[in-house]
Amino acid sequence: MDRSEAAFNSLLYQVQFVWLIKPSKQIEQDYRALTLEPKELKLARVERIKSELQQFWASLGIPTNAMNMKDSKNLLQQALSLEPISKDYLATSNNIRYLLWLDQKMDWNELVSNSWLKQGDNHSLVPEISRRLNGLGDLGEYDSVSTLFDANVKNAVRHFQQRHGLKIDGIIGPETIRWINITPVKRAELLAINFINKTRYLASIEPIFLIINIPAFELELIDNGQVALQSRVIVGKPYRQTPLLISRISNLVINPSWRVPRSLLIRDLLPKVREDGGYIQAGNFNVFDNQGQMVSKTAQEWQDLAHGRFPYRLVQQPGEGNTLGRYKFYFENKYSVYLHDTADKELFDESNRALSSGCIRIENVEGLANW
Repeated sequence: MDRSEAAFNSLLYQVQFVWLIKPSKQIEQDYRALTLEPKELKLARVERIKSELQQFWASLGIPTNAMNMKDSKNLLQQALSLEPISKDYLATSNNIRYLLWLDQKMDWNELVSNSWLKQGDNHSLVPEISRRLNGLGDLGEYDSVSTLFDANVKNAVRHFQQRHGLKIDGIIGPETIRWINITPVKRAELLAINFINKTRYLASIEPIFLIINIPAFELELIDNGQVALQSRVIVGKPYRQTPLLISRISNLVINPSWRVPRSLLIRDLLPKVREDGGYIQAGNFNVFDNQGQMVSKTAQEWQDLAHGRFPYRLVQQPGEGNTLGRYKFYFENKYSVYLHDTADKELFDESNRALSSGCIRIENVEGLANW
């Protein structure tokens, strides 16, 4: 491949991104031209394509080296300078090209299953599911006509589920079949959108930062482009989701007390007090009135009061069993959420860790505190 063809390929792969994010007739024409037309006709379009690509990336806040190469006479250097500055770009571009190729080569009609599919089942959908898992890289060699859901298929399903943030059980239920039904071109579109969002975000933040991947239940501490620390995390339940936000950690509290938010008091704690008035003492809670005075009552009195308006606030004292554990990382936000430790360490072994009331619980909290 000569240098001009390499330049055309670089431009073509960038045009694919534009087509997925912002499709238009002009982009389709550019794509066909860079794919099918002879070199002379490609060269006739290059200046306009370069200008449109530079505007496209700039409009999305994606950094490139275009300005550093604006005076270059080398077409390949010019094309490469337009590519996003991201270590993920090449891999993402390759994946997108493969998915678009796959979309041309394979039919991807919607599959409908009225039952959950698991190992040992015989089902007419198994050959098509196997074909798709093979095409997506989750399944190696397979029997293209067998309807048996065997161990090989189960392992492929587990791999597919892991990649998609699903419950890793090797069983094809409604969520797994929904993701299997997503066409390659739609996957390419999602991949392009996620790349844009991630790259734009990373370009806007400081060299050292924490990022919480909510769907993956993971935390990463990034130090100048390198992963310095990783941890599994627990995030908010579907009906009490962890909010999307950007903030700055201002302080670390060791052995924190927990001031129970009124909403959690009503939804979570008072039902327990109504069942057992001794819950307040057993949970090491202090109770305060509106004047900030500590209030003391019997278990029966607390149980009775929990059936009413309950005009008190609860503060759980530091120590073993404290909801926030040993560490709380405070960052300003309007949602009253924190990063913190937890006494329920066994929950980190759950595949679906959307279990909190919005805060983020960190498994490797000691490592983060000592970083």
